[in-house]
Amino acid sequence: MCTVIGIYLPFTSVSNTVRLHIHNTSIGFYTQPIIRQQGEAMSQGIQTIYSGDCFKSRLEVRWAIFLKALGFEYEYEKQAYGLLSGWYLPDFWIPRLRVWLEVKPYSGGDIDTLRYRELALSTGCPHLCVRGRPEPNRYSVSVQLPKRGSSIRKASFAESETKARKLILVDEHHSWEVRKGAPICSLVAQPVLHDSVWLNKASKFAGSYFEEQNRN
Repeated sequence: MCTVIGIYLPFTSVSNTVRLHIHNTSIGFYTQPIIRQQGEAMSQGIQTIYSGDCFKSRLEVRWAIFLKALGFEYEYEKQAYGLLSGWYLPDFWIPRLRVWLEVKPYSGGDIDTLRYRELALSTGCPHLCVRGRPEPNRYSVSVQLPKRGSSIRKASFAESETKARKLILVDEHHSWEVRKGAPICSLVAQPVLHDSVWLNKASKFAGSYFEEQNRN
């Protein structure tokens, strides 16, 4: 016999509803969410409970682990925003950096750049969209900054060469410290460590999590 808990979080109407059913069984927890925005079904993944949050996919869990390993606390699905382009519920809010983060698979998945840009402009906080796993050469990052026409594409994370450890995003020519209010710089003005022990440890931890769970 299983216990079903239904949680309904209305946005503005019945059609804009997040419905989450958590089933408690003899073999543990599994989740079966039905998520709709503007009457459209969103893509499904392997729903997983981690650190008290119910994530829509294991890919989101990997990024949650990556952020925690770097020392950045996050809030998962903090708040939904009614934008001109429609309702949008970002995956992560990172308070220390004051940035939004959306997780998508490396190939496939809807990339709604217009909505990401609109959220950055309306909240004044940068929006990052990561595609792929948090492992070297297996992801890319796009950023919408809260300034019209200001963005970074196909970038990756690096570490600053300064004494104070900072998370940096770099593309072929530019670097940007991941935080609200930071300017886009040239790589010459802001040199970085691409092969960072700090980042590599976080990536390894995130990549090995499910392997360890399967062994246990």
